[in-house]
Amino acid sequence: MSKVELDEATLAFLHGKGPALPREYNPPQTSDYRPFLSRAVTDWVFECATRNVIRNTVQDGESDVWLYVFDRAFSSSFKTFWLEQPFCLGHVCHGEDIPFVFQTPKLINLTFTTDEQVMADTMAYHYGNFAHTGDPNKPSPYVYTTGNLLKTPLNWPKYNGGNQFPNMNFTTPQNVIVQDYNKEKCDFWDMENIYSGTN
Repeated sequence: MSKVELDEATLAFLHGKGPALPREYNPPQTSDYRPFLSRAVTDWVFECATRNVIRNTVQDGESDVWLYVFDRAFSSSFKTFWLEQPFCLGHVCHGEDIPFVFQTPKLINLTFTTDEQVMADTMAYHYGNFAHTGDPNKPSPYVYTTGNLLKTPLNWPKYNGGNQFPNMNFTTPQNVIVQDYNKEKCDFWDMENIYSGTN
């Protein structure tokens, strides 16, 4: 993707609200701007849009809100999985958390590493608890894991300003709580007023 194509895409998709984008993301001089655009679009469409909606939800009085980040690329044992999408190899692509949540790699003869299996069990534990009890930390007898769950799963705090807007970061070798994830970039998108629907 050339610089001209990048500028055209920015103008078309951001409806004139994106002139500050190059200053904020500072793309290098290159012949291929796809990696730069990928980072900016991930923030704009997924991470920061989610943060914007969730913060408005919390501000409107909803207190049972939890937010997560998944940033663990598949291990090398999954190379064959991305043969048709080589740009995802070694990167986290949209929806890559789904095989971990539902523990489906064995259906296509792939296996998790030990760390990945622990992470997958932890995700199943928290998601299953939330589905059954409304709280990802409240155990439910109906949650399936392979038994590789950590003895004491990390407590997943509610998302609110009093907690410094915590996100559960599902990753290996262990999950971590990240305060105010991607704050600078999401503050930028909020200041651009990109999600309001008005100019």
